[in-house]
Amino acid sequence: MYVRSSTGHAGAVAAIDIGSNSIHLIVARMDKAGHLEVLDTDKISVRLGEFLMPDGNMSVEGQKRALKTIIHMAKIANAYGAVIRAVATHSFREAKNHQALMDEIFAKAGVKIELIDGVEEARLVYLGMRYALPIETMPCLGMDIGGGSTEFILARGEHIKFVTSVKLGAVTLTANHFKKKVATPATIRKLHDYINLRLEPFGGQIKKGSFKKAIASSGTAKAVASIHSRLFRKRVLADENGYKLPVKDIKVLVSAMERLKSPKRIREVLGVDASRADIILAGAAIMLEASRVFGVKEWTITSFGLREGVVVDSYRRMAGERLGRTGDVRWDSVRQVAEQCSIDTKQAEHVSKLALEIFDKLANHLHPAQAKDEWLGDRELLRVAAWLHEAGKFISQSSYHKHTYYLINNGRIMGFTQEERHLIALAGLYHRKAAPKFDQGELAGLHKPEFERIEFLAGILRLAVALNRSRRGTVTGVSLKRGAAPELRLKIREGIDPLVEFQQVEREKEPLEKAFKWQILADYERRVLRGIRRRVVKKKASKRKRSSAKFAEKLIKGSTRRTSKKK
Repeated sequence: MYVRSSTGHAGAVAAIDIGSNSIHLIVARMDKAGHLEVLDTDKISVRLGEFLMPDGNMSVEGQKRALKTIIHMAKIANAYGAVIRAVATHSFREAKNHQALMDEIFAKAGVKIELIDGVEEARLVYLGMRYALPIETMPCLGMDIGGGSTEFILARGEHIKFVTSVKLGAVTLTANHFKKKVATPATIRKLHDYINLRLEPFGGQIKKGSFKKAIASSGTAKAVASIHSRLFRKRVLADENGYKLPVKDIKVLVSAMERLKSPKRIREVLGVDASRADIILAGAAIMLEASRVFGVKEWTITSFGLREGVVVDSYRRMAGERLGRTGDVRWDSVRQVAEQCSIDTKQAEHVSKLALEIFDKLANHLHPAQAKDEWLGDRELLRVAAWLHEAGKFISQSSYHKHTYYLINNGRIMGFTQEERHLIALAGLYHRKAAPKFDQGELAGLHKPEFERIEFLAGILRLAVALNRSRRGTVTGVSLKRGAAPELRLKIREGIDPLVEFQQVEREKEPLEKAFKWQILADYERRVLRGIRRRVVKKKASKRKRSSAKFAEKLIKGSTRRTSKKK
C-alpha cells in the first residue's frame, strides 16, 4: 500500500508496536514521489496483558516472549538496513519491572524501547489513520481498541480537539470477565455494564454530531469487518482499509458471538482466527458500546494505526520539520502550553534563536562523533526547552525552574515520548542554579551518555538565557572561530551595552565549564567567549573522549548498569 506524505526522505524505517495482545512490525520507506512504501510486516501474538502478575510485575514467561519476539523482528528490520523505532503501550508500561526488561532488550537486541502514554498513542494512531484515508480536514472521531486500553481522539486535520485513553482492552476485559473462557448471560451483562460505566463520562467531550466520520483501527476492528464482509456481503476482504461497517450490523454480530459463547464455537462458525477468537467478543462489545455512547452510526475501518503512525512521525522528524510549521501537532501542543502558562513569547523566541545558533556552532565541534540524526533530535528537544524554560513562573517566581521541570515532565505535550519529555524537563530544570550531577536527584537512573546529553543541552540553554539577561535582545547572534582556543563571537545590537549579559556569563561560569568541558574566558572588550580545553590526567581524558557509540556497543554486549556508573 502507498500513502501520501509531504516528505521525500529516503531510507527505511521499522516500527515495532509492543501491544498487550500482539507485537507488530512494519518496515517502510518513502519513495521519490513522497509515498510511503511498505516493505515488510510481521505480527506475533504474545498476550503480554495476561502475564501481568498481582504484584504488578510482568512474569518471567512474559519477559521471555517479549525479548524473543523483538530479537526476531529486529533481525527482519536489520535486513533492510532500517532505522528501528519501538514503542510500548499499556501492558508494557503498566509492568513495574518494565525498566529492567527494556535494559535487557537493548542489551540483547540493540532496540531501544520508547514508553508512550495513552495520549501519545492516540495521536500516533490518528496520524496513521490520516495517511490511510482521505479525511484531510474533515472532523473525525478515531478509535483504537488495544489489548489493554482503548484510545479515542477527536480531531480535524492536525488540530486535536480531544484525546483520551481508557483502560478497556480486549485482553484484560476477557481475563476479568470470562475467566473460564466461556460467556454466560450474567458475565455478558456485567461486561456491557462495565464498558458503559467507563465510557459514559466521555460522552460530554465527544458529543453527537461533533464529527462527520468515525474511524476504527486495530485487530479487533479489522476482524469484525472481515466477519461482516463474509456474512453480510458474501465476499472475503483482501484489505479492510476503507471498509464501511454499520453499527446496526455490529449489534447483530455481537449478539451472535454471545449466543455462540465459547471461543471454539466463535472460531468455527464465524471464521475468526484462533489467536483472536477468545478476545473478539470483548473487543466487539467495546465497539458497540462506544457507538452507542458517542452516537456513531457507521465506522470506517482503517488498516493503518499506531505502527504506521510511528513510521510517518519518524520521517517527519528525520526530515527536520521545524516546530513553527503550520499544522505541526508538536508545535501546536508546545504553543498551547506556552499560552496556558502566560509565557513571555518575545523572551522565549529570542532565547530559542540563540540556543539553536549556539547548538549549531558547538555540536559538531565538541561532539564530532555523535550521529547526525541523534543531534537533529536533540536540537528539537532544545528548541522546546528554550521555549518553555520559564513555564514554571506561572506557579511561582521563586525556584521557577523546579516548577518548569514538573509541568513539562508531567504535562501532556503531545508528539513527544515520555523519555523526550523528561529530557526537555531536565534541560529546563538545570538551565539555572545548580549544575546537573550524575546519578543524583532527577538524573538518577540515566546512563552516562544520556547524562552528558542533558549536561550539554542544559549548558547551551543556560548560556542562551544568560546572553539575554537584560531581556532586550542585546546579543543578536553568534559565530564560532575554530582553533586551539575556540572563540564564540557575539553579535551585539547597535547602541546597546552588553555588560549585563557578560556579568551573567561570569556568574554561570562554573556550570558552563562543566557542560562544555572548557575553561570559559569572557572578553567583554572584544565581545568574545573563549573556550580553552581543560587539562586533565591522560587516563581520565581517554575515558572522557569515549563516544556514545562505544557505550552503546558495550550495552549491546550485555554490560551492566554498574559498569556504566563507574565510567
